[in-house]
Amino acid sequence: MASRGPFQLVSILLLLFTANGIFEPLEVALNRAWNTVNRSYLKNQIVSLGLIFACGTLAMISATSRR
Repeated sequence: MASRGPFQLVSILLLLFTANGIFEPLEVALNRAWNTVNRSYLKNQIVSLGLIFACGTLAMISATSRR
């Protein structure tokens, strides 16, 4: 399959950006609910990115697993 060019990279970056808009506030809210120490902005972004990849990996495993 031929490469789709820069649109493929842009779409991946936009997907990460929009998913970060969901996971980052969720992570901050859970920190407040569990009374944990607040992280810096950069650490919140890193944790959010980790959550995005973890959930994406679980979704891919679930979608491709066969019984």
